[in-house]
Amino acid sequence: MLEQDPLQPTEYPTKPTLMDGLVLHVLHGGNDLHYDRETGSALLPVRVCFRDGTAVRTSLQLDPGQVQLLAAQLEMALLRRARHQTENLQP
Repeated sequence: MLEQDPLQPTEYPTKPTLMDGLVLHVLHGGNDLHYDRETGSALLPVRVCFRDGTAVRTSLQLDPGQVQLLAAQLEMALLRRARHQTENLQP
């Protein structure tokens, strides 16, 4: 069985439902990540913003593997950002 690439999500052809498009975006909640030693998971505070202007604060729960994947992805993003900034400074 082939594993699904998390960077290339599978598209499922479906009919639109009432729930489609209700979430506008998700923002970092502004607080520190909480690590749960017992489960090895991390809770990242987020704010889910809806199209009607309302928002709710909640947490994104990440298991240990997801924490490592996110750490690697953030490191790559920081390296790309630094490289981009350096390229823009060169004449």
